Amino acid sequence: MLSTLNSLYDPVGFISPVTLKGKILFRKALNSCSDWDDPLQPDFEDVWRNWCGSLEDLAHISIPRPYVHSGLQDASRVEVHVFCDASEIAISAVAYLKVFDGDHTDVGFLLGKSKLAPAHGYTIHRLELCAAVLASEIANTAMDNLDSKIDHIQFYSDSRIVLGYLYNTSRRFYTYVSNRVQRILKVAPANHWTYVQSTKNPADIGSRSVSVRDLQDSEWIKGPDILFSVQDFEKEFHLIGVDQDSNLRPQLSTFKTVTRKPFGIERFQRFSTWNSLINAIGMLRYVVLHKQRVQCDRLSFNFRRSTETFIIKLVQQETFDLETTALQSGKAIPKNSSIVNLDPYLDDDSILRVGDAFDQLKLTAISRILALSLDPT
Repeated sequence: MLSTLNSLYDPVGFISPVTLKGKILFRKALNSCSDWDDPLQPDFEDVWRNWCGSLEDLAHISIPRPYVHSGLQDASRVEVHVFCDASEIAISAVAYLKVFDGDHTDVGFLLGKSKLAPAHGYTIHRLELCAAVLASEIANTAMDNLDSKIDHIQFYSDSRIVLGYLYNTSRRFYTYVSNRVQRILKVAPANHWTYVQSTKNPADIGSRSVSVRDLQDSEWIKGPDILFSVQDFEKEFHLIGVDQDSNLRPQLSTFKTVTRKPFGIERFQRFSTWNSLINAIGMLRYVVLHKQRVQCDRLSFNFRRSTETFIIKLVQQETFDLETTALQSGKAIPKNSSIVNLDPYLDDDSILRVGDAFDQLKLTAISRILALSLDPT
């Protein structure tokens, strides 16, 4: 059996749908026999001999020597069209050359290939994706070996799921699908892929096999009828069955939450005097600024003054946070605030201070500008 299969030399793939039948029988024989030299079962041997006998009809198949009847040199436009398909037993791809010469259009077989599908573990969707990879591979082979300039290359699949994979820009795939999608898109972008009905897909013949007698007049050799007419391609394909597709990674939503952790001004109560608090916080600020390579003089008046401002702002942020936030955004402070009657305002250092509405209380000039650092109650 193996000797017969290897004797069929067909590098271009003219008879791939025929040899596929022999490969299928060979796989079945391997599964039913325990050793290489075991004889075939009588009924299986009859099927094999019938297939071998049909190979004699290959002598009657006529393949034109040129790709197309019209010359490529005089063509106004040259295109390559590649079809792919998959079944549970095989994957297939076939390419055709389409030549425009004025009002005349000529189509010729370019390259074809059929491969047995893995025996287990592959869904039909993954096999269709493998067929699309095969289509990209034979397209590369054709482009590398054609001497003429190719104006356009078009791919066809009858799997909308695979087309959704190729057109997808919003979801991520698991490794198997992701790698194959990238391989396909390296050959041609997604907009070079479109849908074809299964009944009009010539690659369907290569994925299911055909007899020698039916091969000559099949679309596998002649090319599909859709290549001889003006085509209107679909321009967009979406993912199908997103919630049930195990090849898609789960979509995660990320939310960013910003929290403000209080400094903990209750620790200030450990200090018995205002000066000792300023000295301690000043030392901490100096260490931080020094680590950030900021030049400062810890003993200067300006540094001490900025430390005082820093402490007051910390106290106000924890004690009067709502009031400070409202004034910073240009809004009125809440009516239930304990300091609403003090007419507070923010100074140039964003420190909350008592407003001018308390002249009637005859506050001294010093007491009127004192920063609010009170308990909110």
